[in-house]
Amino acid sequence: DCSASAISNLVMKPVFEDKLITPQTVRSYQPVFSAAFIAHVEATYPEEEKNKLCRVVPLPNTDLDWLRLTAAFMMNQTTWSRKEELRTWLYNNRLDGFSRLVQSVKKDDHEKLAILDKMRSHSQAAMAKLQLYLAEQA
Repeated sequence: DCSASAISNLVMKPVFEDKLITPQTVRSYQPVFSAAFIAHVEATYPEEEKNKLCRVVPLPNTDLDWLRLTAAFMMNQTTWSRKEELRTWLYNNRLDGFSRLVQSVKKDDHEKLAILDKMRSHSQAAMAKLQLYLAEQA
């Protein structure tokens, strides 16, 4: 059966629990990036911050899981963007193509800047809508 999943997270739990680290995705569809990010957080941040920075992004198993994984990833991205050290780490990490791509947009590229501004200005409304959709499915 070629549709079998190599990675399962049907039972999600905190990434950091006592002395145990349970690798799980913290970014949609990116298990390798997630492992690198978790390792960075383990080496850099105090215990009380680790699970706040590594909230699990569920893998999709049903059509509605897209709502859950997108909401979880957006929350992680918002949390990460508030930490200068993490923004720098993301920018320099070869597994993260988006941060460098966004930061490389030239100040005179008004078309791309407008798209990025639109994404930023609509993100809170998008998150609220995702939460509404999730509540309707509960």
